[in-house]
Amino acid sequence: MEYRPLDGASFAVEASELLQGAWRPPALFYSPEYLKWQLSFPGPFPAPAIAGFDGTTPVGFAASMHRQVRFTAAAIDAVIVSFVAVHSDFHNRGIAARLYANLLAAIREREIPVITYAVSGSAGERAIERAYPGAGFVLHSLGSFPLYGFAVRPETDVGTWTPAAVGEEWLVLDSLIDRGIAGEGRICSHPTVAQMEHYLKDPRGRQLLVERGGDGTATAAAWAAQVEHRGVNGNHSVITIDCAWLAPERAHALPGLAAAAVRVWPEPGSPGPVIVQASSLCGFDPQALRKAGFRQIATPFQGYVAAAGAGHPFCEARGSNLEVV
Repeated sequence: MEYRPLDGASFAVEASELLQGAWRPPALFYSPEYLKWQLSFPGPFPAPAIAGFDGTTPVGFAASMHRQVRFTAAAIDAVIVSFVAVHSDFHNRGIAARLYANLLAAIREREIPVITYAVSGSAGERAIERAYPGAGFVLHSLGSFPLYGFAVRPETDVGTWTPAAVGEEWLVLDSLIDRGIAGEGRICSHPTVAQMEHYLKDPRGRQLLVERGGDGTATAAAWAAQVEHRGVNGNHSVITIDCAWLAPERAHALPGLAAAAVRVWPEPGSPGPVIVQASSLCGFDPQALRKAGFRQIATPFQGYVAAAGAGHPFCEARGSNLEVV
């Protein structure tokens, strides 16, 4: 078995085949277009990716993607590690462990922190808890990231949520982040201008929604995206709140956000309410979310940060509003 570093975006077709084979429906639809977009996020250096080969046949893959975040007053470059997959014919051979070891060694050389997620109680979570300390990282939990569903009905009040004007997206977020909108103690998504432009090229469909006060000033924002899933009866898209720059005490504003997302991608002739999902509401009080109509609909993810030492600021984080990848 050979493990090779490579350009993740250029390997998107092969990675798509591995991921779709490794994750049976119901699961995210790992299309080549989606993977190429994720694996080509701009950053200060090429984001490491690793593939395992049996001869010339790819049998495993793991990759990282650039994100800039804000924590306290500092803008920090980080990578998200995700898309770990091993071909079903090669399970139980230690391939996932070797993929992690090679990928994390490449990231460790850059001394850049990692953000990663796994389903609670899964083999993936156990692999994270072994791999990162083994690679010399300090692993710190960001807590639980439940997947919520909200039923948008015709009478759901959209409030003042509207799509951002073309070209204003980065300025809106920069203003909100400077005002500490995501709450103290949370790692806050703070894309660079280039990353913002890249977000808007999401092949699945993506829109920044903005809540405004009476004077037109932005008071909150969130990504809404059409997330593609593979089901037993074929593929389908689910409108998803991908990330929210919203004060955690304002859970009551989330129904309007969900309703605004449905207006971006209406379903003509839909016989009932449209279900909007959200998996990046870490830091919001679960009881307040339930009161607002958000119900947990699946096993939660667990979020982690990994840093070169316990003195890294991320080791004090108590959550994140970054999208779950």
